[in-house]
Amino acid sequence: MLVEFPQWAETDPALVAYQRLLIDLRECRFLKSKIDSIPRQPYYLIATGKAAIGMAESVVAQRGIPIAGLIVTKGLPESSIPDCVEIITGGHPIPNEASLLAGEKLITFCRSVPKD
Repeated sequence: MLVEFPQWAETDPALVAYQRLLIDLRECRFLKSKIDSIPRQPYYLIATGKAAIGMAESVVAQRGIPIAGLIVTKGLPESSIPDCVEIITGGHPIPNEASLLAGEKLITFCRSVPKD
């Protein structure tokens, strides 16, 4: 979901650039060529940050459903992320207890992924 700006803001260059950036992040246009260069095989998905949902959706759209995954982000926006990918939140911009729990969960997830 994109940010809705008042009608007067449609011509403000900074807000227009911000809106375009949100669209690019959501569609992850910058990831497509990188993803295509990776050999196709079963994979685990990890994504972190404010753009994590959009990046993960882009990967899943291009690569199919992962074996398992973990996303750490701010808030829980609606998404098309498959059930095998857990979405957890942390505090932002100030870390909080949820941030620590998310970090611990991420470490545990990474350790659970087979080395091969």
